[in-house]
Amino acid sequence: MKQKEAYIEIAQRYLDSAKQHQSQEINTPEVIGFLAYHALESIAVAVIVHFKSSIPLNHETKL
Repeated sequence: MKQKEAYIEIAQRYLDSAKQHQSQEINTPEVIGFLAYHALESIAVAVIVHFKSSIPLNHETKL
């Protein structure tokens, strides 16, 4: 799997998890915010990789 696709998959998992929390009425703002933040972070890194820029803070190790 290419790096960009891996980050997109991670973002989707975070979004799915946030939706699952909401559907089960586990509406802890800190948890939903944490999941949303990490989804956006993963999307941002996918964009960076797409445009062949360097990834900050060794994000590759998170894969």
